[in-house]
Amino acid sequence: MHGLKRFLLHFFLPIFIVNGFLSSSLHALELDPADFIAAPPGTNLVLMYNQFSSFNSLYSDGNKLPINAGLRTNVNLLRVVHFMEYKGITFDPQFILPFGRLEGRRDNSNLGGEGGTGDLLITAAAWLVNKPASGQYFTIIPYLFLPTGSYDKRSPLNLGENRYKVALQAGGTVALGPRYLVDYAADVSYFGDNDEFGPTSQLLEQAPLYQLQTKLSRIINGHWKISTGLTYTYGGEEKVSGVALENEKNDWRFEVGATLNITPAHQIIALYKRDLKVENGFRMDHGLYLRFLYAF
Repeated sequence: MHGLKRFLLHFFLPIFIVNGFLSSSLHALELDPADFIAAPPGTNLVLMYNQFSSFNSLYSDGNKLPINAGLRTNVNLLRVVHFMEYKGITFDPQFILPFGRLEGRRDNSNLGGEGGTGDLLITAAAWLVNKPASGQYFTIIPYLFLPTGSYDKRSPLNLGENRYKVALQAGGTVALGPRYLVDYAADVSYFGDNDEFGPTSQLLEQAPLYQLQTKLSRIINGHWKISTGLTYTYGGEEKVSGVALENEKNDWRFEVGATLNITPAHQIIALYKRDLKVENGFRMDHGLYLRFLYAF
């Protein structure tokens, strides 16, 4: 069984890498600083995200593998949000569309590069607590991922995953005096099956993936805010044709960044991200994340 596991990991490793990257890094369950502060009903947002990431080491069971692994990802998100109120509760129905390019590097350069669109995400947060005067916010957010993205079973690099996903997140923002904000969230993701996995159309299954996040922000003035955060991800073991790969996540990620409010309607967030610990899969050595927001 262990020999078959090693064969599957070797043969399908690039696909596992990309699946894991998209599942844990690009879906919108990742928080931005002050993410849970609701805009007034009637507000519309258009957001563009870009995350450029460099992965230069590969781990199995917490041990670094002796290869010159390499993967670069340059992925964007288009997000459109509308805030509304129903029976005293604020909601924000929205959609998110990823698109970008993935490229193998170093010992993985034979993967080549692949561009396209990711899976469409539909979601809407519900603010169960929305108290701007005291700085208290709490939300429940369901997510539905539709298998609309670019996917070719013969290609090791795909932005689409060829499966449905659902997730549930609960989190909030708390003001600690006039200068500090704390964001927190917990979520779980459930994965449908991919029955067109790899060139021989094997069945890919994945266990639930859990995530905890927290961020601390300091308000410098009316325009600037600085922040830092930690993310812990656990679970998500995969099976191929019934064979458990024992590749569950047990990972920690750190970030630091700044938010600039250019005008009341224009905002930029810049974050630097780096994996502190990776149990299985690629370790992100450097990640640059940018978010541009326009409100109207």
